[in-house]
Amino acid sequence: MESIEYRGTMGQSVQAGITLACALARSHRRTGEGVSSYLPLNLEPEMERQIERVLILADEPILKRPFSVALVEYALAAGMHGRQTVVRQVKRYLQRYSRDYGGNSCECDRRRHP
Repeated sequence: MESIEYRGTMGQSVQAGITLACALARSHRRTGEGVSSYLPLNLEPEMERQIERVLILADEPILKRPFSVALVEYALAAGMHGRQTVVRQVKRYLQRYSRDYGGNSCECDRRRHP
């Protein structure tokens, strides 16, 4: 990999920015977790009550908004035994926020050029 060298304070900040961006890209790839979607702040009242109920039963905070889809999925898995109706409804609602409609351009390029 070729290193680009800039002179002066502006160049140093550009080089530092590039270095930081590369480090963040590597750490994201290493963890493999990706970005979690968030539910909108203005949910339908009934669905909002059901999601709050799920979070309360899993001992998760309900005052912190917006809710991440990953947190609600974790709460569903944590302690919703015997509440299959609520689980089914919330999971169906979460499907629209957990689908991956976009592709990672780096993965596409990597598959084309081994």
